[in-house]
Amino acid sequence: MAENQVKINPNYLNELPGIDKLIKNSLINHLLNGTFPEKNVLDFYMKVYNFVSKYGNQDEEASHLYNYFKELIGSSLGELAKELKDKANSEIIDIFLNVANRTDILLSFLSKTFSYLDFYYVKSKPDLKKISGAALEIYRNKIFIPIQKQLTDEINQLLKEDRFGKKDSRLKIKKTLIIMKTMD
Repeated sequence: MAENQVKINPNYLNELPGIDKLIKNSLINHLLNGTFPEKNVLDFYMKVYNFVSKYGNQDEEASHLYNYFKELIGSSLGELAKELKDKANSEIIDIFLNVANRTDILLSFLSKTFSYLDFYYVKSKPDLKKISGAALEIYRNKIFIPIQKQLTDEINQLLKEDRFGKKDSRLKIKKTLIIMKTMD
């Protein structure tokens, strides 16, 4: 091993599997199944945030945490994207809005618990995106881009129906257009 090569803290490596299991069992599995954990959310949040803040100011661990954050979101959104695959236009907006709601919860929770990385690690690396920007980019690429044309077609159809007096889809149209604007 080279003398100047930095090694990841063994304590970090020992604690990471527990945090990974906690995140996957207490948040990701619930969101993939369409539920949300009802108890110990604050305790869970604090455990993850404290872990990130404990190791987020050490370059090797912070780099690993940043990549771990992106991998967590990427794999979770990849699973959620499967729900949108091969759906008819008439179903796509309802399914998309459901997936978007669960994605918002996931991104909000993980962005807040990993936000410590923005203060030290990301700030010192100008080529990296902030945590929320990295999460949004993954969301855009995994969920939105693959169905963008299909969503646009269905929104146009719903807008046409709205003009002819069918007003029951206005909330869906509004929510979807807000998300589409954010993605652009």
